[in-house]
Amino acid sequence: MILIVVQALLVLTFTAASVTLAAVEAAFYLLKRRRLSHISVQNPRAELVNRYLQDPPTLLMPVHMGTYTAHVAMAVLLISLLLDAIGQWAMPAAFLFMIVYLLVFRLSVPYTFVRRNPERSLLWTRRSRRRCARCRPRPSTTRTRAASSKRWPASRRRWCATS
Repeated sequence: MILIVVQALLVLTFTAASVTLAAVEAAFYLLKRRRLSHISVQNPRAELVNRYLQDPPTLLMPVHMGTYTAHVAMAVLLISLLLDAIGQWAMPAAFLFMIVYLLVFRLSVPYTFVRRNPERSLLWTRRSRRRCARCRPRPSTTRTRAASSKRWPASRRRWCATS
């Protein structure tokens, strides 16, 4: 009984994490074409959000990784919960539940939350993400390293182009 309660609480926790990350992504996509220069003078966090708008993978890679991890964990926990109750129908039931969940909580609800004021939503979520900034991937650093690498010799380039 305790295991079922713990699994149900974990599903709710992963649901909350997924909806929060989906709201970050929705706010980003709603702000994608705008710049926050008009409020960056009054709010220093707006400059950080402008950096995310200039380099989208810096924000979107951790959001996608977190969202996908939460979805996989939810699916595994749902199958585990339903396996004892409905046996062989646990996987199709979990699959249908996840489809409905993704349509409602991943696509509809986050845009409803952030539609009115996406700037404020992204700035608010930026404040909560500050603690995790050290553990996120840095695609801009990777791009810089790739751009500064030495070019192949001309003989090697010709060989690659012909094969």
